[in-house]
Order: sequence, then C-alpha cells, then structure tokens
Amino acid sequence: MTISVSSDSLKDQRSALVGQRRLKTGQAIWRFFFLMCLAGGVGWMMTLSTWKIEKDSQVEVKGLQLMSQKTLRSLLLLSYPQSLWRLPTHQLSQQLENKPPVARALVTRHLFPPKIVIEVKERQPIAVASSNRAWGYLDEEGVFIPQKFYNLNQKGFKTPTLKVLGYNPNYRNYWLQLYPLIHDFPLQIFAIDWQDYSNLVLVTELGNVHLGDYTTQLAKKLSILGKMRHLSEQIPKSQIVYIDVSNPDSPVVQLKQQPKSQSLNSLVKKE
Repeated sequence: MTISVSSDSLKDQRSALVGQRRLKTGQAIWRFFFLMCLAGGVGWMMTLSTWKIEKDSQVEVKGLQLMSQKTLRSLLLLSYPQSLWRLPTHQLSQQLENKPPVARALVTRHLFPPKIVIEVKERQPIAVASSNRAWGYLDEEGVFIPQKFYNLNQKGFKTPTLKVLGYNPNYRNYWLQLYPLIHDFPLQIFAIDWQDYSNLVLVTELGNVHLGDYTTQLAKKLSILGKMRHLSEQIPKSQIVYIDVSNPDSPVVQLKQQPKSQSLNSLVKKE
C-alpha cells in the first residue's frame, strides 16, 4: 500500500517549520536584549548612593546578650561608605567567627531599606580565667576570651563563680575532658589552679586537692575525690592542709601538725 503526499501539503509543512524557526529566533533575540537591559539596570542600580552602607544605623545586630553593639561593630573593621552589593558577607561572617567572643555569625544583605543584618551567637563564659598574665573568661570549649570584650555593667552579664588560674590555650584538649567531669560534681569547686604544669590543683569545699599529672587517670582521680564528699564529717576542715589524689589507688590527706600524711583509703566511701 502506498501513500501519496501532494506538493501543496509539503509546501505548507515547510512554511510552518520556517515560521516556527523564525519565531524561536525572534524570541531568543528578544530574550537576549531583555537580559542585557536587566543586567545594565542592575549595574546602574548598584552605582546609586541608595544602595550603600554609610553609617552604623544601617548595621543591625541580632542575638547579642553579653557584648554591646558598639563592640560587635568594632570587630567588623567596616569603613564607610560601602556598596551594599559588593560587601563580602561570607567573609565578614568568617571574620566575626574568628573573634574569641563569637561562636557563630551570619551576615546578610537587605535591600528595603538598605542595610546589613548580623545574627550572632555568643560564647557563654563559664569561668573567670587568667592566661599569660591577662584576665578574661573561658567558655565550655576552652576558648579564652579577653576581658576587654565585655562591659561588666552590661545587662545580662553575670560574672562566673568558677576561677581558672594559669590557663594556657595548649591545655584546651584537657579542659574538654575536665569540664564535663566537674560540671555537676558532688563537691563544690571554687577554682582550678593550672599554674604548676605537673600538679593540677582544685580548690574545693574540702580544701585544696592535688590531682598531680592531669594527663593521666583524670576521671578516676575525680571519681575518688567525689567519694570523699563526707570527709569533713570525720576530719575537721581546719585540720586539712591538702588532699592528694595524684595516686587514685592510694589517696592521702596532709594534716596540720602531723609528722606524716594519713591514708584515706579507709575514709573513701565505697559506692
């Protein structure tokens, strides 16, 4: 069986195809010119003074509780005027996160009205600390925050009760092990003395406690100390010079006017 197609039908089909091609070409040309005009318009808008950051009031800060907005803005090192479109927001976010008091930061642009918004999560000081003869604060992650970043009269700022003496940033890994162990400790701990590298000392409600080398058996030493929380019921605190748990298998207490240290094995409550 054969199918015949008339020449008129073929001409109509060719004309339709040519028309479709011309339509697509025309649409492509118009699309190109539209995008060029749009790009030119955006470029023109970027040059307008309307889209510039020219003063502090155009920098909105959210999430601050401990630092002042003035302190946070000073960390940006932002000079005026600045083109809103050309501000490196990702770089500014990283710049803030590299500062000790800032845990996380996000900088975004807003067009109406033109401004940048900085959302900040601050590090929470949990201890007053001395490091390299300077005073400041420590957070849970062992980041030392110089005192200059905080105004002690700032609403919401509460000075931590725990003190850490002689902290060194090199101790950070050990701090990450130590802090969770003492956070909910059964004995009240007032201070951590790290000034002697070979002997970590805790100032507790029982008195000074020598942990010795803090790089070994730290959890076991603190476990033994926790079992001594009723020690003052058996030995008056006024008679205790210090407690030594540097050897957790044989803890001792140094008493006043005693020629020898007294073993604590019999005083450690079995739990």
